[in-house]
Amino acid sequence: MNQLSYVIPARFLILVAHFIAVVMITLSRERNVMESLPLSYTSEEYSSKQTEFVVALSLSYVMFTCEFLGFLSGTTMFIGSQCIFSAITHGIGAIVSASFILQSSIVFFYWFIFGFCSVLPTFTEVLTVFGVHCFHRGLY
Repeated sequence: MNQLSYVIPARFLILVAHFIAVVMITLSRERNVMESLPLSYTSEEYSSKQTEFVVALSLSYVMFTCEFLGFLSGTTMFIGSQCIFSAITHGIGAIVSASFILQSSIVFFYWFIFGFCSVLPTFTEVLTVFGVHCFHRGLY
């Protein structure tokens, strides 16, 4: 068996693990919003933080949708560099997201998790899908 046959299921499992971690963050978002606010806050401040966090989580779900579509359609499934990059970034994302949940971190930190562990792999996924479908070749 070649090495890619081990990376493909690992990428899928790590992507699902990161997705589940984000679902868990969504379920515990009230605690994170409260952690982000000062001791005395107004309803506008609460509403603002809640909206900011919902936007970040919604964008994360959009990124996961793009990644799952590219992977499950088979377009990027067998491109080794994309599989490894996606597995590494989502693996880091799953670990950091679990830490985010356990520590009840502030909403501001989630934007870093989102940027490095959701936007980067989705950006490379979209570039790879574009390269495969427009130029009819895999990007190695």
